[in-house]
Amino acid sequence: MPGDLSQASSAPATSAGPASPLTGAGIVRGLRLMLIAGALLAGAHAGVAKAWPPLTGQHLKPAISLALYVANLFLIASLLLGIRPPWRWVLAGHAVGYAVMVWLLWPLLRVMDENVLLLVLATLVYGGLVRRPRLLGYLFIYLLCLRFLPAYLYPVFLLVSLLYMTVPPFARAAARDHERFMPLCHLAGLILLAALLVPVTYFCTQSTPQDIDQRFREPEVLSAMGVSLRTSALATLIVLVLGVPLAYAVVRRSFPGRGLIDTLIDLPIVVPAPIAGIALLAFLGPKSPLGEFLESQVGLRFFDSEWGIIAAQVFVASPFLIRASMVAFAAVDVRYENVARTLGSTTASAFVRITLPMSMRGILIGVILTWFRAMAEFGALQIMANRPRTVPILAYERFVEFQQAEAQSVGVMVLLLSLGVVVGMWIIRAMPTILGRSIGASDATR
Repeated sequence: MPGDLSQASSAPATSAGPASPLTGAGIVRGLRLMLIAGALLAGAHAGVAKAWPPLTGQHLKPAISLALYVANLFLIASLLLGIRPPWRWVLAGHAVGYAVMVWLLWPLLRVMDENVLLLVLATLVYGGLVRRPRLLGYLFIYLLCLRFLPAYLYPVFLLVSLLYMTVPPFARAAARDHERFMPLCHLAGLILLAALLVPVTYFCTQSTPQDIDQRFREPEVLSAMGVSLRTSALATLIVLVLGVPLAYAVVRRSFPGRGLIDTLIDLPIVVPAPIAGIALLAFLGPKSPLGEFLESQVGLRFFDSEWGIIAAQVFVASPFLIRASMVAFAAVDVRYENVARTLGSTTASAFVRITLPMSMRGILIGVILTWFRAMAEFGALQIMANRPRTVPILAYERFVEFQQAEAQSVGVMVLLLSLGVVVGMWIIRAMPTILGRSIGASDATR
């Protein structure tokens, strides 16, 4: 037995085993290859420097040439460290890919030698993703859009990237399972998503970061932003305090008129915003009985005031929080509350300690939607209370005053906030179970 063990230990390792660590000889060999590659690359760059003026009519600056040399050296190092047999075909494939990169960027390289920095960045990305061929596709999609559709670079890049990311898995599933319906549904959804995202992305690219920074420095824009944030926060708080209990009552109790209330919750969504503004003005305006009483007796004025803005925002944004809360409450099994009440908890205690924590993620999503819908309201405010100005009112007034650039940059600010809202909802949905954990009967008695 000991002889067998010694023979087994002296047997050579098979190819299926883990790779052995890099030895000193391997390091020396790699350094030798890098020195040879660096020398050959230096000669190639010297030839490019001589051929550049006849090809482009301008001289390649030494600093830019050095940056490209370093990027190419990084690419060669990535190839030498990352390729596997058959290495000849792998090197040939990457050489073709590099040639395609140069071809796609060549119109820009001929115009100005500073555009060579785009090739430097592309080369660095190419070398960094040399072991991830699928991710390299996004680089070539970007370069293709930059070459052939520069006016719609980012919208088209976003759309084609979505197709590149999602269509191949569905296509493989369709080929494997002979399923056609799901890929068609996926394609229909992508068409709709493209119709929504492409115009927004194109609009966002019409303003530079310098334009947006300049808008943020204007007192008028800062004032409008402050009004929008302040009034939308108060409107969201009002809907949160009043709407969440309503949602819980509609979901958990059966009472006369429940179906009617469930339908009326969506009324602000179907009422056109200007009509909502006219209705609020007729009800709370200075010439209405209630508006005149509140202004004369209480000093509360709704027309052209922040209270009017809040009233309009509450009207148009309340369904979002109420509906989201109803969906969240309906997803909580009522048996948890029943167990808690049999163990001595009151209805309010069961709601606060069990139902509310389990519904928190859905309620938070409703809060975010309500807050931004309130801040983005325009139609009702234009009639009910367009002073003090909110951000949408300011963007509209600048547009009708033929200040299109200023209106665009203000609009981009709002769209960037929209992106923040989307990211916030994604984070909430991706949160661990800390807010939406399952609660058992043992937790109900704590």
